[in-house]
Amino acid sequence: MSMEERNLPRPRDVAEDLLARYCGLLDANRLEEWADLFCERGSYRILSRENAAQGLPAAILLLETRAAMLDRTAALRETAVYNIHYARRFYSGVQATAREDGTIAFTANVCVYQSDQDGHSRLFCVGQYEGTLATDGPASVQ
Repeated sequence: MSMEERNLPRPRDVAEDLLARYCGLLDANRLEEWADLFCERGSYRILSRENAAQGLPAAILLLETRAAMLDRTAALRETAVYNIHYARRFYSGVQATAREDGTIAFTANVCVYQSDQDGHSRLFCVGQYEGTLATDGPASVQ
């Protein structure tokens, strides 16, 4: 029975909904709520293009649980007071696939622009989101 026959949302729609919330929370500096998008044992890592291309696991940033994300958020709240800026994230090219275990694997292109207090904007980074969504409750990143 297909997803449509079971009246389930398409995997891409689920991934797009999560990405919209994900980017919106980060752009609004609602980091604690952003961490809530992850399941308890969810992880967040930033891997350089060079390391990804070579299959090297060393991450620029690795947070292995939601608790670690919240701890990092608390540290940022206390220390990030000098480089005041505003960010906007844009994603495109969302691809998502339902897996046999009930999760959804997804990828999407992303770019982040930053604007300083004087209104000058610049491209900060480009990359790709890769994730796995749990679907046995509210969509969360594993």
